[in-house]
Amino acid sequence: MKFSWISLYSVIIGLISLTAQARMAESKQHDAIESGVKHEYQDLNGLCVLDSIIAVVYCEDDTFIITKSDLDRPGIDGVFRSLDDRIMEALLYSEAKKYKMLPTKEAVDKHLQAVQQENNITRDELYDIFRKAGYTPEEGKEQFSRLSAISSLIDFRIRSRLIIPERDIVAFYDEHPVWEEPAYKVQRGLVPVAKKRDLTKFKKELERFIKTGMGSIRVKWDDPFWMQHDEIAESWNFIKSMNVDEIKIVQETADGFELVKLSAKKERRQKPLEERYREIAEILRRPKYEELLSEYKKNLLDAASIVYFDVES
Repeated sequence: MKFSWISLYSVIIGLISLTAQARMAESKQHDAIESGVKHEYQDLNGLCVLDSIIAVVYCEDDTFIITKSDLDRPGIDGVFRSLDDRIMEALLYSEAKKYKMLPTKEAVDKHLQAVQQENNITRDELYDIFRKAGYTPEEGKEQFSRLSAISSLIDFRIRSRLIIPERDIVAFYDEHPVWEEPAYKVQRGLVPVAKKRDLTKFKKELERFIKTGMGSIRVKWDDPFWMQHDEIAESWNFIKSMNVDEIKIVQETADGFELVKLSAKKERRQKPLEERYREIAEILRRPKYEELLSEYKKNLLDAASIVYFDVES
């Protein structure tokens, strides 16, 4: 699925309700490796396991250490990653660095400001969301940077190659038509009647006014609104057979008469190609995207050297 900053905004807000696990302290990478697999510290109660190395990923110009704590807390998008996910993230990030696709600090700050404005939150509130996910503000910014870099890499290596010929889009449109049901734009109106007026006589005057437009009757019209064909109650089915600009008396009320006017009508139609073009293109891109991305990930894995550690639970 395509990553976008807009979708990330909503994910971050969802983190407010996330109960993150307490963040584990991490040892320095070279000390962790030299200690074998586990880094330990001494306290009053004896030796305690602080963290464990799960795997080390050696890329062309990078080395990434994946620890148990990396798997025990979610990403900044609120999703927990498996070991395979973390390995692939490291490989993709290394590729993004190679192609110089890392966003600048200023770009990340600009995106974070957009998050705040979009969701009407302060910087401190945004940082608190990071903390609830188990990240310091600086770590949260780093995660933003990583996600942006990986997204740019995928755009460059995969999405830029997904060109769908127009003939394929037209063929799909012809083979998979989408129909829109009729819709009706209606206005409800009220004609107040003085208590001393003869309702029977007034109704005849109202009917003549509706038919000819002649007379001094005033109608209080509400704002018009659209009603879909399948949303109309059975008692209002008469709307479906009305002509545009036609007015009908619906019912007599305690204050007068209720009217309805059909202001506009949309007939049943096949949704035009121009309205579905981008949607169809995306449908046709999806399987090709998955194929290319899977192939690209396989090539990255084949070229990388990964060392796995057996860790006692």
